Amino acid sequence: MVPCPRPKHGSATSRCCTVLFGCAALAGSAVELTVLEATNLDVASGRDAGARLLGTSPRPTAVFCANDLLAL
Repeated sequence: MVPCPRPKHGSATSRCCTVLFGCAALAGSAVELTVLEATNLDVASGRDAGARLLGTSPRPTAVFCANDLLAL
């Protein structure tokens, strides 16, 4: 089980928990969830996470971000 972000992050917590519950509902299918945690919910942390994603193999087919700043 992957923990959701700390409660103080409101909508980010809601977004992450929704994705986790959705993946749990697809248990047994070909869905594979890899979580990269960001140190903060800001652009710099999103850039760092993106660089780490590019270094993975195989590369992801989809990316979910906890907030819009991470997605930038």
